[in-house]
Parts: sequence; structure tokens; C-alpha cells
Amino acid sequence: MDLEKILPKDGPPINEVTKYIEKYKNDLIVIKYGGNVLIDRNVFNNFITDLSVLNKLGLATVVIHGGGPRIKRELEKSNIQSKFIRGLRVSDTNIIKSHLLENAAHIRLMFMGMILLITLRFAPKGLIPEVKR
Repeated sequence: MDLEKILPKDGPPINEVTKYIEKYKNDLIVIKYGGNVLIDRNVFNNFITDLSVLNKLGLATVVIHGGGPRIKRELEKSNIQSKFIRGLRVSDTNIIKSHLLENAAHIRLMFMGMILLITLRFAPKGLIPEVKR
């Protein structure tokens, strides 16, 4: 694999990247994609570029959506205040009742997508037919 062709020119040194590729080559990397990434086109483009690099390096990734802005909007409609600890929302009983239970279908779809991605990535060869492109 020619890392010089894959890695961004302004990225970390190749010897540093190599140790992380080796460390995580057999792992599934779960990346939380926050809702704010959609707001700024430059951030979104950088995110897609980074995913592309990880893919070219042969690392297995799954992207999950955090949904922060949507949750915030729904909670504000219900006049429920969020509590954050070190930048992470704490979901108390009111939040779970008002948001998570009412949006169970959306959450179920996100999890189904994650399971599908993991299955496609780690299924034994031949179990799932390959799609010709």
C-alpha cells in the first residue's frame, strides 16, 4: 500500500500513521457523526475525505449519527432542559420519555443500518453475494 498516495500531504508523519493502522487493522472503528457536521459544508467535506482515507487504508468503519440538534429541538418544544456533563447530554427519565420513546422508529432504523454495515463488513467471504459494479 502506497501511503504517500493515500494520506493527505498536511497529515501526520507516515511512521506515526503506520503504527495506528497496525493497531486497529482488525478492529471496527465506530465514528459518531454529529448533527452539526451537516451545517458546515467544509466540515462535512473534511469528514467525507477522512472516511475515504480510512477506507483506502483498509480500516473498517461504521458511522453513527448523534442527532444532537434534533434532540435539542424536540426537547425545547417540550420545554425540557438538557443537562450536559463534559459535553455529553445526560438522558434522564423526562428526556427518555419525551424523545427516545417517541422517536423509537427513527432510532430503530439507525441501529438496523449499523447492524447491516457491520454484517456486510465482517461476514465470512461467500456468505453474502458480491455486487458487481
